[in-house]
Parts: sequence; structure tokens; C-alpha cells
Amino acid sequence: MVRITEDRPESGARFSPLLDLAGRTCGYLEILVPSDDRDVDREMPDSTDSDSAKIDPAVLDSDGPPGWLSLSWTDGAVLPFDDVAVSGAVRARLRSGHAAFMSTRTRGDDTLAGAVTGVTGCTAEQAVVLLRDDPFARLFPRRLVSYGPGIFGPNPPPAGPATQRYGAATPWPSDRF
Repeated sequence: MVRITEDRPESGARFSPLLDLAGRTCGYLEILVPSDDRDVDREMPDSTDSDSAKIDPAVLDSDGPPGWLSLSWTDGAVLPFDDVAVSGAVRARLRSGHAAFMSTRTRGDDTLAGAVTGVTGCTAEQAVVLLRDDPFARLFPRRLVSYGPGIFGPNPPPAGPATQRYGAATPWPSDRF
């Protein structure tokens, strides 16, 4: 699970400050890693006003480099994964291959609560260009932010053309049942 907080997370938590394009701290991205998938479902609140949501664990990398994120994120709004706008965003994401990693944010079994799309090894100006066409930004408010090392790592998209999730509680893209 991931969440954005305004306050620095407790010591021992895995987190990174988020910086806006001007280099100002605009929050903290906290990674919550349960002991197994059952813990994720048990700890995941059903309420749509929660700031926590599941992402594909394959994009998490404690040795990953710093980078830039397009956070298509909202604390309250959700869309069903079956919505045609969500399907269109997934297809558009598959067509553009320049992101180092990408994951939807899921809340519950069948709802989309946003997405994280990232690039690494580039300047702020390059990140703006690479992330400007994030299709999930058409569905949710978006912020471009930088994050520190040890949070995300490169993760190639799944072998296509799959656009459906395997298992109701699995964030897309997932390559396993």
C-alpha cells in the first residue's frame, strides 16, 4: 500500500519526501508493506475517504534510484475498473512505453483510486515532457513530483495485450494470478 501524508512518517517507516517542480517539499510518500497479500486486504479500509491504496508490489524496490512521478491521485474519488474511461487509460498506457514503471492504485476489489507512473535518470524538464501525456491524469487530479531512492524501481510493462487484472484485488499491471 502507499499513501501520501503531509507530516513526516514515523521513524522506521519506508518513505520519501516528495518535491514539486520548484524543489519544495509537498508531502511524503509512505510505503506500507504488510507481511503477505492477506494482510493487505485485511488492513485496507473499504472507505473511499482513505488516503491509502494498493499498488502492484513489483514496482517497489528498496534499491531503486530516485526519479519523478506522475501522481494521478485523489483521496476520495474512485472509478470502477470496468468504466470505459479506465479501459481507455489502460490501453493508452500500454501504447506509450517510456515510463520506467507504472501501477494503478486500487481500493477494494474493483475500484481504481488513481495511478503512479514514474521515470528515472532524467531532469525535471525531461520528466515534464516524458510524463505530460499520462492517461490517468484525464481521470484524476495529477501532480508531478520527485521522490528519493529506495522507493520505486524499473518494471517493464506486462506482455500484452492484456488490459484486465488477474484477480479482483490485484492492481494493474499484474502478471500473475
